[in-house]
Amino acid sequence: GKLIRKIGKKGTEKGEFRDLFSVCVSQQGEIIVADTRIVVFDKNGTFVREFGWKTPKEGSRGRYQGLAMDNNGLLLAVRSDKAGSYIQVFNYIDGTLHSVIDSHGSKLKRPTGISVSPSGDRHAYLVDIGNECVRKFRYK
Repeated sequence: GKLIRKIGKKGTEKGEFRDLFSVCVSQQGEIIVADTRIVVFDKNGTFVREFGWKTPKEGSRGRYQGLAMDNNGLLLAVRSDKAGSYIQVFNYIDGTLHSVIDSHGSKLKRPTGISVSPSGDRHAYLVDIGNECVRKFRYK
């Protein structure tokens, strides 16, 4: 195929990438990028906003490794940092943290891709490379 557009560039300013890893597209066509924080662009590639950490220092300690959007406007984001790996569930509209899915004793090792069930049953499927498996979680 033919390249249509390149979005973003490496850097430290808002809308620039530090350690990008994954991408998904919202139902409205916004482009959502997993980086040290979650970066959102409109369908034309113009920076809109970022969220997913409280301070720049916190954001630099880890990264988001997978993204999935459900039909209810919740964004599931796989995050790994020094404390471990987990899935954060955000209200996509305002970027607030809705809930967190941890592995409840089954430690995640190098989680990457994530997908949600299209049926709306709030099930998420996660690739856990370090444990060589796919895990299924229920989220709120």
